[in-house]
Parts: sequence; structure tokens; C-alpha cells
Amino acid sequence: MIGLTPRQTGEHPAARLRATPLERLRTGGRTGHFVRDHFGAPQVDPELRLVVDGAVARPAELDRAALEALPRCERTVVLECAGHRRAEYDPPRRGVQWEAGAVGEARWGGARLADVLARCEPSADAVEVVLHGADGFARSLPVEKARDPETLLAWTVDGEPLPEEHGAPLRAIVPGWYGTDAVKWLTRVEVVTEPFTGRWQAEEYRWIEPGEEGLGRRMGPMPVHALVTEYDREAILGVAWSDGTPIARVEVRVDGGEWAAAVLTPPAERWAFTRWRLAWSPQPGRHRIEVRATDAEGRTQPDAPPPNVRGFGNHSVHRVDAVVA
Repeated sequence: MIGLTPRQTGEHPAARLRATPLERLRTGGRTGHFVRDHFGAPQVDPELRLVVDGAVARPAELDRAALEALPRCERTVVLECAGHRRAEYDPPRRGVQWEAGAVGEARWGGARLADVLARCEPSADAVEVVLHGADGFARSLPVEKARDPETLLAWTVDGEPLPEEHGAPLRAIVPGWYGTDAVKWLTRVEVVTEPFTGRWQAEEYRWIEPGEEGLGRRMGPMPVHALVTEYDREAILGVAWSDGTPIARVEVRVDGGEWAAAVLTPPAERWAFTRWRLAWSPQPGRHRIEVRATDAEGRTQPDAPPPNVRGFGNHSVHRVDAVVA
């Protein structure tokens, strides 16, 4: 599903929803990268300014020059929407009915959030760091994740200035975790000593087991996942990823036969896609292709979407009905 409209999804009228065409996943990059926001782009001062406050010894307002004076960091990172492949749940779950494609890979550049925090000295009793977007969306990270040297404040993508649809002038990038935490149009970093209870943290994007009372638990790391992106008369191609744990193997099955191991191209960086390829010589007609990945910790994609109330985290075996001429 390449494009969705607010009317189709019940979203805010200005919300933007665009999946990545599957054939673009193997090349990566910001062009074609999926887009997901809740309210559309806010009015943001193009002159980058970031407030850092809360439980810190030295509150600060950092402009572009101050951020660019920090050590620069670039990472190629996979971002995935928590509702990716929700359309496969039966019965349907409330929310955007994403099919495969609410995932993308690009190279993000900026400064480490840890360096910003070090400059402002969070208090010893700090527990979370809240990322506030100008659109009203806010999420918190545990202090440990915020201080992880891989967590970024980005103002470039693929070497170019961050475009508005991807959160210009500044956004967070949290490698290995769902894109939900990669807050766009970032204006404020707030250090808190009590768990954050904002709507998008305490009520939304929660994993709730069937029959469970209450609001369940917050979502964070992405599970192991592989997709078929392309096929022709010679090969089946795709991508795989996890929470930064290496992909150990990708297996493909055609028409219910035996699982066969695909050839992997290891990622150049920890947080990037693993590309895979399986040679085949299909007969003309329709074929069912299935793919599953297993990471280095032995975690494998389940056969069916994992049960939960809101249809999050579907990383089940990806199935494609292929037509070969």
C-alpha cells in the first residue's frame, strides 16, 4: 500500500501516510522512504533551536552552530512503523491498515544525544529523557537509551539537509527501536525524574495482550523481520533487519516446499538492512513465496501475526503471491 489518505484511516486530516515501494527497499535512501505523522507538518522556525531543560544542572537553548560544534555522527539506520503490516490481522485491528512497506533505510547525520545531555548534566535521579516535537507528539527514552552513543539528533539525511516531511530542521534517530521514538520536528529535550505520562507514551503505541486489562507496556526494540522485495525468472530478492542483532540466516520457501537458505549480503553498518538473494528457476504461472529471518540470538519470525489488541509488531513470515510469465 503505497499511499493512504486520512479519510481511509480516520487520521487527522493533515496526517501524511506513505509506504516505501518494496522494490526501493534494496537501494535504500530518503527518496521513497516511508512517511508517517499524526498531524501534518507544524509551523517550525527554520533557524534550528533546541531547548534542553528539566532535571539538568545547566539548561540550554542550542542553535545550529552549537549543535554543529559537537562531534558529528552519521549512521545508516532502518526505521519501521510499529503498525507495519497491520492489514494482515484478522479480524482487523484499529489503526492505519499498513501493508508491507512501512519501513525504510537512510543515512542520518547530526550529533549524539549523549553529547547534548553531557553538556547540560542530567541529575543523578533522572529516569527518562522526553523528546518533544513541534507538532505536539512526544515520547520518552530511558536515560540509558538516550545516552547510548548511537542515539542521534539528526539534521541531514543521505548527506542532504533534512526535508520537512522527515522532520526538519531536527529529529531524533533511535537505532534498533521502532520509528515511533524517532520524534520529528524536535524542539525540546526534557530530562525527567518520573516516568513520562503523555498520551503518545502512556496511552498509545502500547503492546496489550489479548484479554489483558489496562494499557499494557510500551514498545521499543524492533523484532527480527524479512521481506520479499522483488523477483524475476532468476532470483528472489529481499531485505532483513532486527534490533541491531546480526541476521544469522534468511530462509525462503516456494509453493510449500522445503525452506532454502538465501545468500546474505551483510550490512555495512550494524543498523542497516541485510540484503538477501535466492536463485530459482520457476515454471510460468502463480507461485507462493514465503520468507523468514533468524537473528544471531536465535529469534525467528513467527508463522502468524503475534496476537495483540492493537495490531502492532507484525513480523510474521512474509508471503507474496508471484506471477511468472
